[in-house]
Amino acid sequence: MKRRVLLAAVVAFSAGARADQATAEAAAISDAPDLFGQPGLLEGTSAWPSHQGRIALAGRFGGMTVGDFLGQGAGDTYLVGHLALDYSIFSWLDVGLAFVMGTNDDSVETPANAAFGADAYPRVRAAFQLGSFGVGALLGARLLAGVSSPVFDFGSTGLDARLLGSWAPAFAGESRPFRLHLNGGFPLDNSSHLVGGVPIDEIYRFANGIWNGDWWFVGAGAEWQSRFFSPFAEWVSQLPAAGFAPLANPNWLSLGVRSTPLTGLILELSGTVGVAPNFPAASTFPAPPIWLATFGVGYTFAPFTRVEVKQEAAAAPSLDGRVISVTTGEGVAGAQVGFIGAENSPVVSDAHGAFHAAGLPPGPLIVQATADGYDPGRADVVLPDSGAASVLVRVMPVPATGQLLGQVADVDGHPLEATLELRAAGLPPIVQKVAHAFSLELPVGDWHLVATSPGFLASGRDFRLERHEKVLLDLVLRPTPALPAASLEEGRIAIHQRINFAFGKAELLPDARPILDQVVDILLRHPALRVRIEGHTDDVGGDELNLELSKARAEAVRRYLVERGVAGARLEAAGYGRGRPLAAGHDAAARAQNRRGEVRIVA
Repeated sequence: MKRRVLLAAVVAFSAGARADQATAEAAAISDAPDLFGQPGLLEGTSAWPSHQGRIALAGRFGGMTVGDFLGQGAGDTYLVGHLALDYSIFSWLDVGLAFVMGTNDDSVETPANAAFGADAYPRVRAAFQLGSFGVGALLGARLLAGVSSPVFDFGSTGLDARLLGSWAPAFAGESRPFRLHLNGGFPLDNSSHLVGGVPIDEIYRFANGIWNGDWWFVGAGAEWQSRFFSPFAEWVSQLPAAGFAPLANPNWLSLGVRSTPLTGLILELSGTVGVAPNFPAASTFPAPPIWLATFGVGYTFAPFTRVEVKQEAAAAPSLDGRVISVTTGEGVAGAQVGFIGAENSPVVSDAHGAFHAAGLPPGPLIVQATADGYDPGRADVVLPDSGAASVLVRVMPVPATGQLLGQVADVDGHPLEATLELRAAGLPPIVQKVAHAFSLELPVGDWHLVATSPGFLASGRDFRLERHEKVLLDLVLRPTPALPAASLEEGRIAIHQRINFAFGKAELLPDARPILDQVVDILLRHPALRVRIEGHTDDVGGDELNLELSKARAEAVRRYLVERGVAGARLEAAGYGRGRPLAAGHDAAARAQNRRGEVRIVA
């Protein structure tokens, strides 16, 4: 009895010899032979081009022993061997020839043991690379030896035609360690001619791999290629052209690993399980194996490949440099570095100001660096005929500025002459007299502006200026009242009029704002003052309610002063409720005197 179709997991051993060791190790895994000698996994064939002149010799041996496989009490021990030869005429075209021999022992069938002769599998494969994809086609024949005879039975000869596809994305340049493979074809099977139409049982059909009709071949595999450990997986399915039933068809899954411990030497180990649990009791095709393992020995080499050793020209000079700030000596990141006297493209300095340029012409060279916020810098350097030179390019910072635009007018829109005082942290105050409209170029940052004019209350604004930004500020000054409502006294800003709030709330009434505008005027004209705004109530109502109300009203006054241009850092707010009365008693006059707001100088 004979087993014609090898549904196996394989342990393969291949060796190679190449002139270049690194190339040989990479090519060995990439060109590792399938069961029939051509590049691939097990049953599946790769669509990736091979190496021109590659010769692969591979020998494999495998087997399976199992009980109750196709019938109760039946046991089978199946052994099979493969010998394969493959030659790559071109990188895209290779031809191969494989021989399959085997034996099967069955505890039920008579005779119990059957050995079959060498079946031959000549094949030719074409494969082409298209970027990260490989496409190809395979055409082969199956020359089967007769039953218990070494002579080929040409009436049982079959054909195998497949389309091949592979995908190998590039990693780290041209490295392509990960590959996917897909095969699909329609073999023409004439193995039933071996038995001349005589009915056979499932044990005999399994042992000889005999099909009654043609079938489809579908295979998919994945592998990760490296020198010492290259795992792979493969799924194969054979689908009868008639009577399609996916779960009952021969399907099997193989897992394996390859390794190259020495130059050109490949070790391969894998295992296979059948996955067709609903195989019918009576079938026209052979059952898949429950499990199968195979190992082998192989040798690959390229005797006709010629290795050319090219003399490398002397390396062109290179330049290592750094762009630094003249004022700080620190590196300037992101500077564009160009080369006057060379056609090389500009390079960009890194986070530390360093740069590297290769392939420059020898001789004198001018290096120019430009960076945002700096004047251009230049340096001269003479490059040697080969080797590296170094250079330091210094650039001068340009102050980052923006523009402040605006005008000063009274409440009726009439233009006013005014004095502008501008302050920013870390910079001296800037005082500028303006006639109505103004345009000032200022360093970027946070600024505080105070505008004053004789006979008018001061007005203040805070603004932030970004690089190359234009900020528009129109200032409206209110005339100074004839009767002051607030004045600067020792230790405090005295408020001569009552600041009114909505009843029981912390909401300023409109008549309170002109009074507070005069407090703003005093604080803006005396920028060194820091004050505390205090809120006080009378004795009407509970202590807790009065305390909270006094705090809220003091905070409302503070917010108003900040909105009018007084820096919040100069202002504190505190509420004391009824705890600090000015007048004793509970009459209306005493209570009116105790309901008050005070502004005390704290620094």
